[in-house]
Amino acid sequence: MIWRECRLIGAGAGYVADKVIAAKAAAAADSAASVLGADGDPTNEVKQVGETLYHLTDYETAQKIKESGQLIASKWESGVCAWTKVPTLQQAADSGAAKLDYIVKFQTNYTSWVPDAGLKHNPQLFNIAVRSYDKVVEIYNIVIDKFH
Repeated sequence: MIWRECRLIGAGAGYVADKVIAAKAAAAADSAASVLGADGDPTNEVKQVGETLYHLTDYETAQKIKESGQLIASKWESGVCAWTKVPTLQQAADSGAAKLDYIVKFQTNYTSWVPDAGLKHNPQLFNIAVRSYDKVVEIYNIVIDKFH
C-alpha cells in the first residue's frame, strides 16, 4: 500500500488522494468479505471485533439467539435490552429482567445503543443497561453460559 501511495505523488495531490482512498476502500471491502467465511454463518466465524455486550435469558432463547445470530425484541418491548458489563444477580433482578438463567455474551457492530431510560431512577443500573430502538440487532462471537 505504501509503495502505491508514494509512486503517485508526482501526479498531483487530488489524484493521489483519490487513488489512496480507492485503494483503502478496496482493501476494506476485501477484508469485510472475508470475515463471514465460506459458509456465511455469523455464529461460528470470528469476525472483526466490535463491542462486547451481554443479554440475560433462558436456555431455549439463548440457543435461538446463537442459531440466528440475532437479538430480537419480544412483542412487548420496543427494542433489545443488553448490558455493557456482566450484572450482579441483584442488579439483574432490580432491572426487572424476567429470565435470569443464562447469560449470552456477544459482540456487535450495532452502534445505536442508548441507556435504558426505564432504569434512570437507579444510577447503578442506568450506567450499565442499554437498549436498542431497533427490533433486531445482528450479533456474533456468541457464547452462552449459566448465569449465577
